Amino acid sequence: MPLLLDQILADAVVQKTEPELVCGIASEVDVRWVHASEQLDIAPLLRGGELILMEGVNLVSANAAQLRTYVDTLVARDIAALAVETTPRLPRIPEALVEHAEASGLPVIHLHRRVPFVQICESINSQLADVSLRRLRIADQISLALSEAIENLASIDQLLALIRDQANSSTHLTSLSGQTLGVALIEADTPSLGIEYTAPVSFGGTVVATLTLRPAADADIHLISGALSRAPEILAIALLRTHPLSPHDRRRSRFISLLASSGPRTSAAEHARELTTLAVRLGFEPDDRFIPFVVELDDASNVTAVQDAIAGISPRSTGQFADGRYVGIVGFAPSWDAQNVRGAVTDALRRLAARGGVRAAVGPTSASVDRAVRAVRSARESVPYTSDAEPVVDAASIAVTRLWPLLSQIEPVAEFIDEQIGALLDRDAVAHGELFDTLRALAANLGSKTDAAASLGIHRQTFYQRFERITGILGPLEPGSARIGAVLTAVFLEQARRQAAAAAEAKQDAASRPNA
Repeated sequence: MPLLLDQILADAVVQKTEPELVCGIASEVDVRWVHASEQLDIAPLLRGGELILMEGVNLVSANAAQLRTYVDTLVARDIAALAVETTPRLPRIPEALVEHAEASGLPVIHLHRRVPFVQICESINSQLADVSLRRLRIADQISLALSEAIENLASIDQLLALIRDQANSSTHLTSLSGQTLGVALIEADTPSLGIEYTAPVSFGGTVVATLTLRPAADADIHLISGALSRAPEILAIALLRTHPLSPHDRRRSRFISLLASSGPRTSAAEHARELTTLAVRLGFEPDDRFIPFVVELDDASNVTAVQDAIAGISPRSTGQFADGRYVGIVGFAPSWDAQNVRGAVTDALRRLAARGGVRAAVGPTSASVDRAVRAVRSARESVPYTSDAEPVVDAASIAVTRLWPLLSQIEPVAEFIDEQIGALLDRDAVAHGELFDTLRALAANLGSKTDAAASLGIHRQTFYQRFERITGILGPLEPGSARIGAVLTAVFLEQARRQAAAAAEAKQDAASRPNA
């Protein structure tokens, strides 16, 4: 069980360092472990949620591009925060690191006084271990109470009432289609914490429902965690007794589970064979093409609206809702225009998103159902890059952006961007210019200056003037020049870096909202 960053900063040992939060919001960051490391390439060796302690030995010689890359790798790994102890060798935290960390949503802490890192790690990690032990004991207590209830043939409502009383939370159980299966509410006048937690209820690997807890303001997070970890298994047993799944529902749930899996547990051939068999039994044709999509919903009651919106596009579609996310797939004949179908799916999701509480991504078109597994993963990875302005994205349009967390860990990539277009980026930063956006528009429109000007909403003459300034900074970019490929590659990589940073900032903003 994690501790909040502000709890860690208040620790007696940490206080000896005279910690100063340089950027970020300590009250909204969970820390899972504390780790000390001077390596700038440490991120791949971490699990996420760590507070990193460092003296900054390698920060002294790092340039701005390397510092930004270091921050990007930490953010991509979902590191909780970075704490830097300043020394005569590193009298202040590099400004480039702090600025990029703030823009990327990574909290940075300045440790003003020297305290052995081993003392900090021992103090905080021992607390984290104690919290985890308490969580396990609470979970065992909840599990025992629910087991006794199910042995006495308790109903769904009785089980939910028991969970409500144990976790001090309003408790809801919904089916895959969004139908309410049971509710147990706390007193109406009880102040709410304003957030909700969900957990999938599954049996034999098949998701059958979703458990949602809405805690009271004074609810114990350990009790909530215990309920979420132990209650789903008991509820699944009760559901299969009172609401047995139909054969069609079982096939659909298994089909979507296989599509959304991170990788086949059996051989690739067996995985593909089972998917193909299930697809045919669900009504898809053997030669169908497939377009998957992933929708994240704030409200499970919107599941039916998603299903209705997609059903009108093709008679062959299916999906499943679990853990706040609906994974769906549309099948269509090879004779249909794939781009028209993609457009219809995207438009339907955008109309749904206009109501609010919906973020979605459409995955690449797949020629067979077994290839759709990767397309579902692409759609799932694309959802974090949605925004209030663009709540629905096409995974194909942000393919390079999705690669950025991996590319950012390769030091020469940042150096390549700086080498090719660094002077232009520096000019934009100083003059608040739009030269990068102009070059990006030219790349996106396959070199057509007329189309690029139109996409920017400017006159062609204005575009030509900007392009002249671009070549004045970067040098000639003649058609057919071997250098054009390198410059355009740098443009797409820089755009990916910016989109990844914007997604991280949006995540930080969402975490700071009261109802997040």
